[in-house]
Amino acid sequence: MPVTAAAAASTPGALGALPAAPQAQAVEPPPTVHYTTEGANSVAVSGTVLTDPQVRVFASNQVVAHVRLRLRPRAHPAHLPTPAYGAATVDCFGALALQLSQHVHKGSCIQVRGQLKEDRWSDKVTGEPRSALKIIAEELALLAPTEHHETHEEQQQPEGQPPPPAPQRAQQQQGPRFTPSAAHSCTLYDQGMPLGEVAAMRNIKQSTVIDHLVAGAATGRFNNWARLAGDLQLGPPSDAATWLTPAEVAEAVWHVQQEHPSAALSQLPLKPIKQRLEEGPHTGGKVAAALAATAGDPSLVYGSIRLVAAMLECGVSFGVVEAPPPPVPPLAERPAPAGPPPF
Repeated sequence: MPVTAAAAASTPGALGALPAAPQAQAVEPPPTVHYTTEGANSVAVSGTVLTDPQVRVFASNQVVAHVRLRLRPRAHPAHLPTPAYGAATVDCFGALALQLSQHVHKGSCIQVRGQLKEDRWSDKVTGEPRSALKIIAEELALLAPTEHHETHEEQQQPEGQPPPPAPQRAQQQQGPRFTPSAAHSCTLYDQGMPLGEVAAMRNIKQSTVIDHLVAGAATGRFNNWARLAGDLQLGPPSDAATWLTPAEVAEAVWHVQQEHPSAALSQLPLKPIKQRLEEGPHTGGKVAAALAATAGDPSLVYGSIRLVAAMLECGVSFGVVEAPPPPVPPLAERPAPAGPPPF
């Protein structure tokens, strides 16, 4: 005769006593609220910015900027390890994008209010569908520095590795390093010396000179954006059919950046950006013309990509490239080149 659960519970040694089912405690239902557009899909987060703002300017002059934000936990005992809360991508548009690009940098602590949006795309290598949640910012604020912020940042360092000293942190947040060698190249270029002459005088590659000038532009050490763009065959000159425009390069940079969401624009691989420009229906012929003019040397194309990436990171308008570059003085009127830097 089968033994029921009730009989087993009441019969010692019969199948072992079974635990009684817990009684569900009655609770009040959740509150009922009226639907509001402000409350629909609304999120508020705060955290530490993991990347420098990455800016994109569309042909319609709409400015978009985004960063990766390490999500900050709520109040947490300082003596306990901070739990990982992951990271999120924050997109800003218009005035918020300008605020983000001009006043926020890697390491900043910010608070964002906005709505969630799911982006979907296909992986270019495997073809598999991929998706990611983004926060479309509607409000942006800087968090005042507090002891809690500093403690939280120190706890985010890899295990066993002490946090870097304050001067080193500041250097990590300054972007491209402006070396004495780069300063020398910028000085010669500011004096009116062409790219090729600077490279020949310093016995370095022209691509290295371009890197020096882009680093100078990105760190605010010189403002010859228009002249450098012209030397790189970038911008709308008299024959716009043969030169790449900043918007075209920015479009290729943006697409490649989607495959490297945590990388700064200045750290993106150049080859896939150049390949995308070569495959573009409106840019392929321009890249081919640039390569043919330099006997296959891609330094000008790569230089254009680096310059546009620096403009996007610094929030520089493409209008400065479209302006005519300052006149270069004749060779006889140029000042004597400065001597080599003391290093």
